[in-house]
Amino acid sequence: MAFVLLIPVGMAHAESKTLDFENCEGILTIDELKNAIKHIEDITVNSIQSDTGGSPGLQTMCDSTFESQGKSISMTIAVMDSTETASSLYQQNLEAFSDQDMDFREYVTFWNNFDVTINDQNLGSFVISQYDKFFINFHTSFDKDNPSLVDADELRVLSTIVQKKILALDDVPISPPNPLPDNDVGTTNESPPNPSPASIEDGKLLSPKKQVSQGIEPEAVICNEGLVLMLKHNGSPACITPNTAKNLEERNWGSIPPPYYKPTEVSLATDFEECIAEGNPAMESYPRQCRTIDGKHFVESIPENKECEMSGGLWGIWNNSMSAEESCNPSTSDVGMECSDSSQCQSFCQAKEGSEINGESSGVCYGYELAICMQEVRNGVVENEWCQ
Repeated sequence: MAFVLLIPVGMAHAESKTLDFENCEGILTIDELKNAIKHIEDITVNSIQSDTGGSPGLQTMCDSTFESQGKSISMTIAVMDSTETASSLYQQNLEAFSDQDMDFREYVTFWNNFDVTINDQNLGSFVISQYDKFFINFHTSFDKDNPSLVDADELRVLSTIVQKKILALDDVPISPPNPLPDNDVGTTNESPPNPSPASIEDGKLLSPKKQVSQGIEPEAVICNEGLVLMLKHNGSPACITPNTAKNLEERNWGSIPPPYYKPTEVSLATDFEECIAEGNPAMESYPRQCRTIDGKHFVESIPENKECEMSGGLWGIWNNSMSAEESCNPSTSDVGMECSDSSQCQSFCQAKEGSEINGESSGVCYGYELAICMQEVRNGVVENEWCQ
């Protein structure tokens, strides 16, 4: 499988209004990267200007590789000659990845984005983004001998930082986003540095209702600084404080569009328990789930014995061999039904208490799939007890 371009990045807000796209300078510094992923060890960076020959529409492209203690991520930034060529490049990558059997997620901010986990072992991840004539591609390592500094969710945080820097450039036009209906938690749909003209009247930001009347989608409404967007159940937008918004969401008043969960800090949680310990709520599901404020998602790990018992099974050892280990014995739905042969049951047709061996008798279906010892009824005849 061939990839057209590849990119990874870091996190921070740029004070400068210029970026060096030939040498990757000012796009992601070591300090920004370390702060974004909470990394305390030394990080080295190697940046080069890539050859643009043979790539239609490509004006300039730089590659950076960040390394620390044998771990690495890579970043590529491409500046195309037009929005059309950048969009075409994005679509080529989108089609190449979406045709594969991979963990693929597409999401829309002011940029088009998708992320990919190459395999179940998370040995490689991509976050690819496009806006105007800019194309960003972050990627992690692909093998165990060259592990990554970050995972796919952290790559999304890093990409967000670079996106903000590019949007802050004076010559970059700002257009309202067009979020997907199922835009997932953890994406960034924050207001651009300068609101679009349709959101402003006489130098003041319009109310959410007036912004919608100007043709802006409810999900793209811009709120004043310090407020976040919340959508009522009828789809109408409201700008309120973050704390109030979350309280109202818990009361089922409406919902906060997922992008606004993205903070300036990164959660340190690595599992469900740590996510809960940070004060994030547990979703009422089975197993329970937890999502951090920066969009990382964790599912509660249920011990096998507890999960077995909750499903109606029995936890224990189900044969007499010396190497036998504890396992779950699933329950059956036909327990207690009358039978004359085990073929009529999901597991065994168990002889009734007091039945005579070799005597004709009916039995009842056993309630579990496994048994250590069993006296079966076969073809209407009670057999000798067997054990395994």
